[in-house]
Amino acid sequence: MSDQPQTADSPIHAQVAELRARMDGQAADHDRIREEIARERETRESEVGALRTEISEEARGRQDDYRGLMSHIQGLESRFGTLEGKINRMIWAVGLVGATIAVIGGLILWVIQVGNGVGIL
Repeated sequence: MSDQPQTADSPIHAQVAELRARMDGQAADHDRIREEIARERETRESEVGALRTEISEEARGRQDDYRGLMSHIQGLESRFGTLEGKINRMIWAVGLVGATIAVIGGLILWVIQVGNGVGIL
């Protein structure tokens, strides 16, 4: 170190002043960048809010569609359930009629055979 007093015009003072000016410029740049980030964040948050609202409305619409479809399916199931019951009853009726016809036909054939002397009485 030199014993000479430092004056305001010394090279060190000039370097310090230059560094301070650069730091002030960098601080201003940082402030500007922070403001841009804050604006961008607000824009993104607004977009996210709008998307959430849109998704929520779409989900509600799909839930309504789903409920409508489930109601329709339940209606069809009940209709086909009653149809299935009707079909089962018709099958039983046809089966009983067929069995009755077979029994009557068998009796007729037996009577014919007995009349011809073939059947056993």
